[in-house]
Amino acid sequence: MTLNIGAKILELRKARNITQERLAEAIGVSIAAVSKWECAATYPDIALLPAIASYFEVSIDTLMDYQVQPNNLQEYRDTLQKFVQVSDYQSGLPIAEKVLKQYPNDFHLLMSIGTLKLSEGTSEDCADKKSTVEKAIDYFQRSLAVKPADSPTKKESIQQIIAFAYSSIKEYDQAISILEEMNVNGVFDPDIAFNLIEAGKINEAMEKLQHYLFSMAFGFAMVTESLGKCFREKGKLQYVVDLQLLHASFLANFTHNTPNYFDSLCSMSYHDLAKFQREAGDLDGMWRSIEKSVYHAVRFDQNPSYTLASVKFMDDCERWVTNNSSENACRGALERIKSDFSEFQADARYVKFINELESAAKDKRESGIWQ
Repeated sequence: MTLNIGAKILELRKARNITQERLAEAIGVSIAAVSKWECAATYPDIALLPAIASYFEVSIDTLMDYQVQPNNLQEYRDTLQKFVQVSDYQSGLPIAEKVLKQYPNDFHLLMSIGTLKLSEGTSEDCADKKSTVEKAIDYFQRSLAVKPADSPTKKESIQQIIAFAYSSIKEYDQAISILEEMNVNGVFDPDIAFNLIEAGKINEAMEKLQHYLFSMAFGFAMVTESLGKCFREKGKLQYVVDLQLLHASFLANFTHNTPNYFDSLCSMSYHDLAKFQREAGDLDGMWRSIEKSVYHAVRFDQNPSYTLASVKFMDDCERWVTNNSSENACRGALERIKSDFSEFQADARYVKFINELESAAKDKRESGIWQ
């Protein structure tokens, strides 16, 4: 087999605008040695290959310009993937370990054997869980080093698996460290909190989970509203209704002994639900939703609180929920009902709700929010 490693080194060096002198100094050889490699007069010592590959940030296979036979390799990948899908490490590992000797730097094979090894390490009958899981972690870390740039598998997904592996052998601090490093905008807060709880750090875990749950309450509205628009385009109006009901019910679970900002949010959500129910022909459901919208608006304006501690599940949080609107819940509910349900103004229920809202309506100065 002809080795094109010298030509590959030359190609990589030129592409990065690196001199022979700089490369030689970085890996600890003479300039003459680099020149001989590139002229194909000699080959680098095998012990230098990892250093050269690392310097250029490529795999050893890439450095040696080695191309595997794709048909055979893909067949192995497909076979192992079937074992991975059913966590059959007993059948899959012997094949994976044999194939990996032939293709030691294939990303897909490393991921498969890592997953199978982790399945073995977390199984009840594993004799040495710690050692087995550590081997799985090593395979995942190797897969990170050779992951193709165009792979749909995200680096963060592999790191999350590694963190789970550490957690499974009770190395919680290591798992937390990995997750914190990539925890942009708190997306991994639930994973971190799980490890904090297992490590006995309940207060730290609780703070992260409360923050995540509160953020999720607002993100949930965007999900249900956007998904509802998709179903509306497909003519599935009942799905739109059910999604809005899901959203309103979700928010209602954050209301508490003290009226809080979620009462105001519930009022708006139930109002939207009433509109969708009217469109779907469910007038009884519409009136029930309007009643709930009015209830939450009146409840909030009677004793409004914008403290996060008044929200259920957030008892110890020392923050405020801000609302830039100059009106409180009842005035908003009044305007919405008059605008969206004016065709029912002769109905006794409509009159009752309007009167109730008008009696309870206060602005922020009247309610004491603005001093």
